[in-house]
Amino acid sequence: MATDGVDRPFLLFGTEAGGHANRPSWNALWQHSTGWRRDLLLTGTTEGAFTDSAPLLHQGPADATAAKRAYVASFLDKFLRGHHDHLLDAPTSPYPDVEVIG
Repeated sequence: MATDGVDRPFLLFGTEAGGHANRPSWNALWQHSTGWRRDLLLTGTTEGAFTDSAPLLHQGPADATAAKRAYVASFLDKFLRGHHDHLLDAPTSPYPDVEVIG
């Protein structure tokens, strides 16, 4: 998928500064894709924040969990339900732990 890209919407949500540019596979996907895309950085947490183990490891503070839920819900609402709340459009985030990279 990274070498061919996708023509469908996708959301990258990571914890590594620089976002897709710092991960070869994410960067290739980003560069080869023609559909809508957004890259978000969740600061103040670790990669484990996106796994089922986060609640067990205390890596998913309440603010980060709320931000993840809001952005994923906004993405699904926009592309599956046709409801556009504009959260994904903003160059800055209403959540202090989220940075819009691209």
